[in-house]
Amino acid sequence: MRTIIWRNGLISGTINGFWMLMLWVINKDNPNFENAMVYGYIAMAIALAFIFVGVWQTRNSLGDANFSFGWAFLTGLWITLISSVIYALAWLMVNKYLYPEFMADYSHYEMEKAKNSGLDEQLILEMKTEMEGYMKLYENPFWAFLITISEILPVGLLFSVVAGFTFKRKSK
Repeated sequence: MRTIIWRNGLISGTINGFWMLMLWVINKDNPNFENAMVYGYIAMAIALAFIFVGVWQTRNSLGDANFSFGWAFLTGLWITLISSVIYALAWLMVNKYLYPEFMADYSHYEMEKAKNSGLDEQLILEMKTEMEGYMKLYENPFWAFLITISEILPVGLLFSVVAGFTFKRKSK
């Protein structure tokens, strides 16, 4: 069971890390945050599909034994955690060595988008203060890790719940 969890978690995390690197290569000269976010979440969904694979493989390895929602969910949760940690560590490496100006570029992008949307000047100032706070947080790798893992973890939890309901089985 551990082998199945580790294998699927590592495959999922590697797909996410590789895709993150590819998005950086594609967008490094002309960052396109709208498309990168869409493609990033599509890649997450593809990579996190290995939660279903791992839960299914675990259930099948047990034969006719009882495989409750709880066990199915925990299997998916472990795969999610492994994948999420790899995803967050990969982003920290990209952010530190390949794209250290990410937060400044992203902040500028969000501010321009807000100005072009016709938001009230007071709201734009509040948004600027908030973005500056995120930039300050992002300077600390611990907070950058937590912010990054919060992108993928909820998606993985949702997939784990769905996999738990899909693959639970009562013993015959």
